Amino acid sequence: KSYFDIGYASNTQNYEGNQYLADKLLVGGGLGLDIVTMYDVVVRLEYSWNSIGDNGFFFHIESEF
Repeated sequence: KSYFDIGYASNTQNYEGNQYLADKLLVGGGLGLDIVTMYDVVVRLEYSWNSIGDNGFFFHIESEF
């Protein structure tokens, strides 16, 4: 799978602590692989990135009891 997100955070209040992401175009996306195993266990492998330079590889396991 692949995913992509885009947004804009408008800042009408000029507080010093919230200027980092305010009034900027925010972009992120990534690629992933979902694997469904026995007993409905889902393993997700994802690589994600965003416009502020954060990126990483993520590993998720989900199951139902």
